[in-house]
Amino acid sequence: MLDAEHILVLGRTGYGKTIFVRRHCLNAADVACSFVFDWNNRFTFDWHGRKLPLRSCFSYSQLNDSLQTGWAIYDPSREFPGVILDKKLQLAALKHFCRYVRAASKGGGGRKLVCIAEVWNFCTEDSIPPEMAILAQDGRGDKVSFVFDTQRPELLNGSLVGAVTEVVAFRLDERHALRAVAGMMGHDPAQICRQDKGQFVSRHLDGRSVTHRLF
Repeated sequence: MLDAEHILVLGRTGYGKTIFVRRHCLNAADVACSFVFDWNNRFTFDWHGRKLPLRSCFSYSQLNDSLQTGWAIYDPSREFPGVILDKKLQLAALKHFCRYVRAASKGGGGRKLVCIAEVWNFCTEDSIPPEMAILAQDGRGDKVSFVFDTQRPELLNGSLVGAVTEVVAFRLDERHALRAVAGMMGHDPAQICRQDKGQFVSRHLDGRSVTHRLF
């Protein structure tokens, strides 16, 4: 699917996934813009539920206006009412978002990060949305990288997992999820399910493995 740098962030809700993704976007070198599909309305809030100084956008025109800030955070709730509860609407909104990112990333300098939360909602064992696949294929020349996060790694499409260059794992407890992480990273599931909030282990495609604390 991809041949650039792509990160998969795993973990239970409340253990640090979203904070990690935000910090990665802020700290990554040479990033022109971070495109965020904020379908579950979590990215612009902090650990305590307080609104952060990040602008949510509800249309293509608002996204265009926001590009100069280095953030294009799309909340599909107005264009796709009920999206948070309807998987068909979630998929339609993601396709809408990917078409925008594909057009917006053409010709611009610097890297672009595309962040999609709970990506398992949008793929099956056999397929991923064609708009996401096309963005991935076309995006190589435009320096597009993906940052996916999920608490259900066992439900991810194999081509997506195979394209990942780094896996970051916060705490997981569910047996099938732990088995999937062990297959991706080669780590003892007991290590993953013992981690405290903010603690994570990461493994790069080149075999490097480190344990960190986010907060």
